[in-house]
Amino acid sequence: MGRYVTIYRWKPATAMAFAKKWFKFVPGIPGPQKLKDAAAKFKQVSLSYSAVNSCIVFTYDLADEDWPEANMCATFLSDVCTMETFPVLSDVDQGKANDLFGDVFPEIMDEWTKE
Repeated sequence: MGRYVTIYRWKPATAMAFAKKWFKFVPGIPGPQKLKDAAAKFKQVSLSYSAVNSCIVFTYDLADEDWPEANMCATFLSDVCTMETFPVLSDVDQGKANDLFGDVFPEIMDEWTKE
């Protein structure tokens, strides 16, 4: 299982089309069942909307074996927005990575942690 951040951006000309497609993922709103099943694979950590910047920032956990379904969701939205996806670490996992990195390169960690 990995953690990811995807930024969805739309243009004013595609805002309504994006909204219509985006809401098909929402439980209780009619949409293709296969799409809803695929969207259920995402384990939401946070979802932030910025209408001023015409974007949504979605942080989620996703199992490696669920990437085919995730790709289907991206393909469904691809004509109404752009998407950038980044693998990320939680703060707990980043702390573990820092601990590991500090053991390998203590002089760099010492420099980073000086007050």
